[in-house]
This record gives sequence, C-alpha cells and structure tokens, in this order.
Amino acid sequence: ILQGFTLLPEKVRNKRKGSGDLQKRTKLSAGKRRDRNMHLALKFLSSVPLNRSFFLLDWIADPHAPYASVPKTRIDLPSLETSLPHPPEFYSSKRCSELQELLSTGALSGPEMAYIRRLYRAEVESVDERVGLILHALENRGRLKDTLIVFTSDHGELLGEHDRIGHGRGFFQELVRVPLIYRGPGVPSGKRISPMVTHLGLTPTLVELCGAPIQECMGRSYSALFAREGKGESMAYFDAVSNNLDPTLAGRDAILRGEFKLIVNRKANRVKKVLFDLEREPGEDVDRTIDFPDQVQTLSREIARVRAVIRQRLEQNASRLKGSLDLDDAARKARETLKSLGYL
Repeated sequence: ILQGFTLLPEKVRNKRKGSGDLQKRTKLSAGKRRDRNMHLALKFLSSVPLNRSFFLLDWIADPHAPYASVPKTRIDLPSLETSLPHPPEFYSSKRCSELQELLSTGALSGPEMAYIRRLYRAEVESVDERVGLILHALENRGRLKDTLIVFTSDHGELLGEHDRIGHGRGFFQELVRVPLIYRGPGVPSGKRISPMVTHLGLTPTLVELCGAPIQECMGRSYSALFAREGKGESMAYFDAVSNNLDPTLAGRDAILRGEFKLIVNRKANRVKKVLFDLEREPGEDVDRTIDFPDQVQTLSREIARVRAVIRQRLEQNASRLKGSLDLDDAARKARETLKSLGYL
C-alpha cells in the first residue's frame, strides 16, 4: 500500500511543446516495463506546470536478477563470453536463488563469476543512464537548480562475497551500506559526509530541506550535517521481518553500533547470533561472539528495545485503520511474499 501516493496512469496527458522530442531522444522501448515506467516519469516532469511544486518517486528495479541489461551496456561482454561453458542467456535468465544454488554446488567457475559481475555492472550503467534522463528532463524545463534530488537504494548485492549471490541472505556491509546522494537547494556540492545515517531519517530530512510540515515519525532529520553541524546516527538497525516479537518465528535482524555488528537469525525455536568486529575484521569473516560476550548482551538488549518500539508503532497505525488487522497474520503474509521474491 503506497499511503499518500498517487500512481501515474499509463497515459499521462502531455501537450507541452518539446516534450515529444525529449521522448524520441531517450530511445527507450515502450514494450519493456522498466522503460514504460521511465516514460511515465519523463512525461510527468515534462508536463508539470512550472509554477507548481511536485514530488516524484521513480522506483528503478534494476540492478536486479535476472541480470538482463540493455544492449548498449553490453559492448565489452562478447570478449568474456568466449570462455563460458554455457550460452550467455544461461546466466542472464537466472534469478538470485538459481545462481546461488549453482555457486553452492561449485558449478560456477571464476570466469563465470566474472561474467555475472559484469552483467550486474551493465545494469548499474543502465540505471545511471536513466537517472541522467531524469536530470535532463528537469534541465529541459529549467527546474534542475530548484529541485531537490535524492538517489539511494534499498540494498546492495552479493556477487560471490561470503560465497553468496543476491541480497536476501544476511546483513553484510555489501548489502546494507548503500548509496545516498543529495543534490539541490540547501545541499553543498562536491561534499562527502562521513557520519553514519540511515533511511529512517530520509523522510524528516527531505521535509526539513523542503520546509514542509510533517507528523511525528521514528527517524530524525540529518540535514544539519550538510553544514558540518550535528552528529550522525549512533546505531543502525536492519531487519527482514519486524512485524512480530515472537522469538520462535523465523526472521533476521541486526544492529550496528560503533565497530560492532550483531546479526540475529531466528529459525524454529533456535536463535543464532553472530558478532562482527568491523574495525579488526572488515571482511566480516570471523565470528567474535566468544571474544566479546558483553557486546553481544548489550546489542541483544538494544535489538529487543527497537523491536518493541516497532511493534508499538505498528499497533498504533493499525488502530487508526477501519476494522481489525491481525499483525501476526500480516507478518506471515509478508514472509510468504518475501520468500517468493527470493529475500528469505
């Protein structure tokens, strides 16, 4: 449910002069879903009145398995394909779970993994091009300078690291450390900010930068960091399923504070905890639970506290809805959906 969002219809009225020329220059295929979505975004930006404020969320699903990138980003791939034991389509048609199974059974060689990584990079390059089209559409309307633009991602991808492929199997740094780029009014150019922030603060930060009112939210704005003021987050919490507090139910979550990250896996009445010391072991290859039992205990209590806050917020939100909502049943359905998508 996209609460408070309006989805763009397949046919967006567009009578602005010059917008048709913009669409022709994109050379996107109207037959592909990813390109149709981009067309809708570009049409919206090309037709929104110049005296009107607007908000646009463009969700670009790539890079995501199957890694079937567009031809223009595959120029150097033929040189890698000569050493593959299977046709190129064998790799570009498989989901993460299928590639993971091949990797686990030793059925992927070094050249094959290099090719898969290059397929992923090709999708990243395709995303870069589409983001460029959005910037061009804003520039074409003279709105680029006064528009706040944020580029981020919901997760990263494992491409052989930790002997895994995909993104639904843990909270390694390759998965949770994602790009977050701001551009526009109130944002200094060419600055890289080192303090840690999380997506929980994304909404209040956007609202504060735009000067708009907002209701209470869990996160806090970090816009002061753009002026080198204030502090970042002291900890970051990650979760796969947070709609329940029952420790017997399957689910994973983790917390990062300082140099320590605690990951908790719950499977059928069994809880497994793994502690990583990112300062001494940035590769996250050594479990430090035995070496730092106090850290395990402290971070476990913090995870329980955060889960309780999330549960309370869910109950508050559910009470505002008409009728009744079974949070545990909603969690079960969410897990089924996540599993079908390869996240669990």
